[in-house]
Amino acid sequence: MGWVERYVTWACSRSPLAPVAFQEAAALFTLSSVIGRRIYMQDGPSIIYPNIWPMLLGQSGQAKKTTSHNFSEDILLEVAKEMRVADSASPEGLIAELSEKSSGGQCQVWTIIDEFGSVVSSMKHKEYMADMKDLLMKVYDGKPVQRRLAKVSYEMDPVYMTLLTATTESRLSQLLKPEDLEDGFFPRFLIVRGTTDGWKPKPDWEDSMEVERQVIVSDLTNLNLAYSSVITRMKFDDHAKTLYNAWCQDKYEEVRRGDFPGPISSRLEDYFEKLAMLYELSEHMKTLGHLHLIPYEQAVFVSEKMGKYAESAAALYEKLGSSKELMRLLDMLKMRSPEGIPRSELLHRSHLPVRRFDEDVETLRQSKLIVGKEEEYRPGLIRTVYYASNGNV
Repeated sequence: MGWVERYVTWACSRSPLAPVAFQEAAALFTLSSVIGRRIYMQDGPSIIYPNIWPMLLGQSGQAKKTTSHNFSEDILLEVAKEMRVADSASPEGLIAELSEKSSGGQCQVWTIIDEFGSVVSSMKHKEYMADMKDLLMKVYDGKPVQRRLAKVSYEMDPVYMTLLTATTESRLSQLLKPEDLEDGFFPRFLIVRGTTDGWKPKPDWEDSMEVERQVIVSDLTNLNLAYSSVITRMKFDDHAKTLYNAWCQDKYEEVRRGDFPGPISSRLEDYFEKLAMLYELSEHMKTLGHLHLIPYEQAVFVSEKMGKYAESAAALYEKLGSSKELMRLLDMLKMRSPEGIPRSELLHRSHLPVRRFDEDVETLRQSKLIVGKEEEYRPGLIRTVYYASNGNV
């Protein structure tokens, strides 16, 4: 049994109502936070490190999102407290803290944000947060950060940061517009939707659970020590590489057909490699050496995991307004702005079932991309007319 699997078994025993997918994402985040740049993949000029940014999606008070990331945080505070970065209130604050953590040619940190929606809201509505999105994208990509603030200049080594966060789909639908999904920031998150599948009953062995926790922490501590002076390059073996290439090609075809959101496709390819490294590390921990080949069986296992993450991302993108139908509706309204289009005409031109049409219109309304207005077009008869939000309403 690998480290991730042991963590999930322990966490599910402690909180049986939390979705297994949440506990697994938290386990991967925890392992990723400790190992840092000490394992990597290189294919051509690109180097992939296993820093991951899971986003847990579930209903408030039901999905146990906070419970899931609390388990991870408690363990990381015991094993890697010095790497923690606070939930910064501004880009300047984050830069200053990263600068403090930067030493020896590297900056390795982890952070947990309870509610991702508050970050998105701040970036959209607070002027001093405007640069946070670009800063976080640089940090995710591991690029050096240079910034002059007041009389102080900051120049940091490439940053390795892991981030675990959570929110609800309804909160995101209120904050994000379709164009927000295309700019490269949102696709950097690994979308994890919680379901009731796999929930487990809580056993009556509290003492054993504490012993298991101690073993999990001990193994993570020993891992940190074992790789203090070892860097491992991982590669897919020939069969695994063939499977990975075929998986990527399938994603290209889905994007080409319009069945999958393009912005997130290439990021999922990165996550395939990141998770392959982490699951392989989970199985072997201290026995990887300087060069390690990931076998075909592991690639098959990861491809199955990635299928669930891809489904979650595609479902969320569709809900938030990135589907072809939503964009077609919006384009129709923009072409007719400012006079708008009556509901009956828009429904007819969309060729959508009534229920799907109403869902898409409501998504666009919540995103404030369209506005509906009741108008009298015959004595005693009222109809709804939709306008693009940039129209003269």
